[in-house]
Amino acid sequence: MQRSGLLSVLAMRRWLAAIWILLWVQFALGMVVNLWTVIPTDVAQPRAVGLGTALLRAAAWAGHHSPWPLRLHAICGVLLGIVTLLALRAAWRTRIATLIVLSWLGFLCVCAASFCGLLFILSASNVDSLIMSLVFALGLVSISLAWGAAGRVPRPRLADETLGLEVR
Repeated sequence: MQRSGLLSVLAMRRWLAAIWILLWVQFALGMVVNLWTVIPTDVAQPRAVGLGTALLRAAAWAGHHSPWPLRLHAICGVLLGIVTLLALRAAWRTRIATLIVLSWLGFLCVCAASFCGLLFILSASNVDSLIMSLVFALGLVSISLAWGAAGRVPRPRLADETLGLEVR
């Protein structure tokens, strides 16, 4: 592996560590929201407007007018979306198929959990909460597997790195 490829893998591990930490923070905030936050039933009326408009209203309410635990949960979700996109970019730069696939899976899990979270705000349905938690678990597993895959990439010895030799 060339030096630039190794640096990409090291950057990928940093992004994966950030995602892993954010996922656990998101989990803790989600538990606080689930236990102690009441979501008003009139936040958005999905039957009165289209689903897209209702989802945007729910996102706006969660980001601006909700109780502070839900607001922090929403902000952490947006940060997770941004960081998973950056990790996906870093995975693409490594050109390691396993990292790319697992990063895509992590990104899709974050998107699906966000969508189910907004649906939960609209309907307060236990099914949305269950799907959100299952997708969270799948995302956590994919990020953990990607972390392990990025750790198995061979690292050059100091002499090989200074000479610019390729290590296989």
